[in-house]
Amino acid sequence: MIYFDNSATTQARPEVLATYKQVSEKIWGNPSSLHKLGETAWNLLEQTRTQIANTFGVQPGEILFTSGGTESNNLALIVIVAPVLFFPIFIHLFFSASKYSQ
Repeated sequence: MIYFDNSATTQARPEVLATYKQVSEKIWGNPSSLHKLGETAWNLLEQTRTQIANTFGVQPGEILFTSGGTESNNLALIVIVAPVLFFPIFIHLFFSASKYSQ
C-alpha cells in the first residue's frame, strides 16, 4: 500500500517502534517529576536533546520537544511571527515612554 497522507499520520519505522517499546516499558516516569523514575526519564530526555542537537549542529537549548503539531505550530507563531508583527508597537511604546520620561 502507498500512503500519501503523512500530514495526518505516518507509520513509524520498525526500529523506532522497538526503541519506543523498550523505553516506554522501562522508563515510564514523567521527566518533570522529582522522584527517581522521573529523574531517569529527564536524564534520557536530555541525552536525546543533546544527540539531536549534535546531529544538527546546534545547541541543546535550541531543541524543543512538543506534544504534537498544533503545539508546534502555535510555538512557531509565537516565537517567529509575533515579534515581527508587534515589533513596531514595542518600538513606538518604548520611544513614546522614553520621550516623556525626560
